[in-house]
Amino acid sequence: MEAFWFALSFLTRLPIAAAPAQPDAATLQRGRLFLPLVGGLIGLSTALLVLLLARGISLPLTLAVALALAFEARLTGAMHEDAVADCADALGGGWSRERTLEILRDSRLGSYGVLALVLGILLRLLALTALAGGLRLGLGIHPLRWCLALFFAGYAGRLQMLLLLRAVPPAPGRSSLSEGIGAGGWGRDLWVCAAGLILPALALGTLSFWSWLVWGAGALALHRWACRTAQVRLGGSTGDLLGAVAFAGQLLCLVSFAIEPARGAWIWAG
Repeated sequence: MEAFWFALSFLTRLPIAAAPAQPDAATLQRGRLFLPLVGGLIGLSTALLVLLLARGISLPLTLAVALALAFEARLTGAMHEDAVADCADALGGGWSRERTLEILRDSRLGSYGVLALVLGILLRLLALTALAGGLRLGLGIHPLRWCLALFFAGYAGRLQMLLLLRAVPPAPGRSSLSEGIGAGGWGRDLWVCAAGLILPALALGTLSFWSWLVWGAGALALHRWACRTAQVRLGGSTGDLLGAVAFAGQLLCLVSFAIEPARGAWIWAG
């Protein structure tokens, strides 16, 4: 259980007393198996809060989703949003590897970062609102499918992060926890993590072919772009790039799933 508590403390700001303060190499490598699961649980908590706010106390749907996203940002310490902003600044303003890494180390926020952050949050808000539209339209959203959709998105986003870390080792000379997480042999770790998507994917089987196609093609394109960016622009994976990929992977799922309500509703209760 120590590895799970480490993963939970790594991706959230929850005070986990059981989490090791200085995890050893074995804990780091075992803990990476739980990162997608923790990401899925974060997505599930957001889904449950939307249900509580929109159904329980009848808040307008957009407001409920916005408050749930604010809660999620507080829960995670906005680590992925921060990574998106930092990566946008570095990749947008850096014309050489040295300059890109220099900007990446700078904590100040530039115009690229602000724009990426605003657009990313806005897209998440719109995608979640589209998915949950039935809450306020009287169509009766299916709570289980809604929760599974957000669990799947959170899980898949963090899995995308691990896929990048497995394909491109951390950049040398940048000491971080991601270096320890990515170290050592991976063996079947990614297969074990990917297997966690099987049950929610089967439960979401009523998704159309087009939603799965958009998600699959988008996930592949994101992975190829991230690998090339890490190798060519950064000289290896960095914590900011990994966090940005997790955010983008989660957003990709939500946008892909939002195709369904627009085409006639997969998520409504029947």
